Amino acid sequence: MTDLPNKRSSSWLRFRSELFAIRLWQEESVENEGAWRGCLHHIASGQMHDFHDWDTLIDGLMRLAGQDQGAVK
Repeated sequence: MTDLPNKRSSSWLRFRSELFAIRLWQEESVENEGAWRGCLHHIASGQMHDFHDWDTLIDGLMRLAGQDQGAVK
């Protein structure tokens, strides 16, 4: 397995990185008792993406990072 380079190595500059914040909360409605919801925030652009399951979270990550959604699944 290949280790990611640390910030001090010259190869660090070859990696593209994105910064996201994820907020999670549990629904308190009668219909969705215990259902988790979330909001993905792309820090650089300020764009936000709501999600309710893992697939929707991954789609949002790929979209906000500017990647082709067809590449993951």
